[in-house]
Amino acid sequence: MLEALLPNSEHTIVTRSYHPRAAAPYDLADLCAEVGHGAEIAVDPTKALEQAYARLEPGMGIIATGSIFLVADIREAWSHQNGDIALPKGDWVDEPWKPPTA
Repeated sequence: MLEALLPNSEHTIVTRSYHPRAAAPYDLADLCAEVGHGAEIAVDPTKALEQAYARLEPGMGIIATGSIFLVADIREAWSHQNGDIALPKGDWVDEPWKPPTA
């Protein structure tokens, strides 16, 4: 999948979901390097989204790929970064890997 996706990306950020079995971002960055592309590392999905927004230019977009857990974590971070947009009820209820709320 990386060989198909990375050539179409101007910049890549790797991170991990909050799920306890998620792959380490450093391992994902190594996989990107193995197929000839660099990757920036983010410690968690919220930081990854912040890093992506910092590089965003007019006419560009952000694509989040990976496990359904990672995409859900990015979606939740996006919601909070955009004024706490309401997500459907039941999202992340009783999930043990959800990060603690401040």
